[in-house]
Amino acid sequence: MKKLKKNLHLYCPLMVLVMLSSAVSVSAQRPDQQVFWRLVQVKNAPNQKIVRVYLDKFGYFYPDIAVPIDQHAFWLPDGHNSATDTASGNLYHYFKLHPVATKAMLRFYKVNSVGKFNADYYHVQEQLLQKINRQLHGLISNSHAKTIVFLIHGFNETDPTAEYAFFENRVSALGYEKKARPVYIEIFWDGLSTGNDALSFPSVWKHAQNNTRYVGLSVRELMRHLSDRLNFVVVTHSLGASVGTGALFNCTSKWRKYSDPTIDYELDSLSRTITTPNDVTVHLGMLAPAIPGYNTFIDFDNRSPNVIPSQNKISIVSVGYNPNDYATSKYVLAAVMGATTLGCDYHFPRHPDELDQTRRSLSINGYPHPEKLLLPIHFQTPAKFGKQDHAFEAYMQDTLHFNMFLKALFN
Repeated sequence: MKKLKKNLHLYCPLMVLVMLSSAVSVSAQRPDQQVFWRLVQVKNAPNQKIVRVYLDKFGYFYPDIAVPIDQHAFWLPDGHNSATDTASGNLYHYFKLHPVATKAMLRFYKVNSVGKFNADYYHVQEQLLQKINRQLHGLISNSHAKTIVFLIHGFNETDPTAEYAFFENRVSALGYEKKARPVYIEIFWDGLSTGNDALSFPSVWKHAQNNTRYVGLSVRELMRHLSDRLNFVVVTHSLGASVGTGALFNCTSKWRKYSDPTIDYELDSLSRTITTPNDVTVHLGMLAPAIPGYNTFIDFDNRSPNVIPSQNKISIVSVGYNPNDYATSKYVLAAVMGATTLGCDYHFPRHPDELDQTRRSLSINGYPHPEKLLLPIHFQTPAKFGKQDHAFEAYMQDTLHFNMFLKALFN
């Protein structure tokens, strides 16, 4: 694998994923468990207050629907089903293997080929980011917006469009449309899918967690490209919390180390090259966050560049938790794996619960009043699988607590 330091001066940070994606076999999964966002991309009509961003499992941005992508070839780039093939579901490899599609993409984005695929693909990704920025700037100018809201869905989601619309309608119904004047960036990322195979949950969950490392950095790169430095509100559901926190700060402590230390080194180095949004006020809201609390927020000041508490502009972290959520309390996802403890405020006998542990991590980082920064809200959702529902919309339908959640984010 090529070293980062040899390539950073040649390509934007996202292109370093080219080297990593060819080496990290843990990100491989069955092709049909990956989400092909082009189908949703075609279905969704343009909206005057929304920018929609579609990302594959390595955080590569989907091009405009005018650029052809064949679903079968996207899933099976070599014509066969391989559970260890990282090229599957990978836009970079798809276009590398399909020069006709690449030429169409270069034409659409008016990129003149330099004869080297890596450089051409980087230029297209940069054009995509600039186009998103221009689109958002137009929405902000037309609506006199004051807030940019990022919506980030969770694991096992194949089309969050309706859930996103539900959220946006609730914001409007409660009067925040006038007060905060939000514009929305809806993130569609590959949190994988179990399809009709419930037994595949454990293996798919493992890979979906790993995908968040890449997608979080791509969302951070998107944030960095936005010329309108308004207030950010970042709203996540379930495993989307790993994407959202990974975009805002460098979450290194929660990850198990790879057997090949080079991969960890290069991922950490990559995170240092993409600046975090330290210059804007950020409110972070997480519903049923499928992440650990302490091991995530111990890295709260680990930014790019690092901050101290007096420089911190993430002023609100609202956590919608439910001890009876069937997923975060581990009916499906094992508690001992540690990945979802914050979403259910998990605790061992005679040990502090996870919210207390999270407050302690903020105290260790120098925040004297973590209770003013971390705002937990206890949700209740309908019965499911002998416990309570984990779905995004189920949390939003708990009207009392969801209204409290929105108040924390938009007041």
